[in-house]
Amino acid sequence: MEMPVESLLAMATAVVSIVGLMATLSRDDRARIRDREDDARSRARTDAKLDMVVADVSEMRGGMERVDAKLDKLMIEQTRLDARIGNVEKRLDRLEEDHDKKCATTHGTR
Repeated sequence: MEMPVESLLAMATAVVSIVGLMATLSRDDRARIRDREDDARSRARTDAKLDMVVADVSEMRGGMERVDAKLDKLMIEQTRLDARIGNVEKRLDRLEEDHDKKCATTHGTR
């Protein structure tokens, strides 16, 4: 069983081409795998950064809610103080009027 040289040469060329194609595909697969791993790492880093941002925003929201509660308390206290100041001013006005009446009466009888 003798094969012509041309057939052997064609088969060898085909085998070398197939092996080269397989090596190229394997290299491409490894590159794609490496790219996917890099993408996964990048997404994980981005996710970690986003988690930190979400935690910071949540903390700021809590802080703002605490500040709002304090402001509400201050506004209530301000309203109370305004009422007390108004009462004191009215009392002072009455005292001044009473004083002025007494002085007018005292000076008017002299």
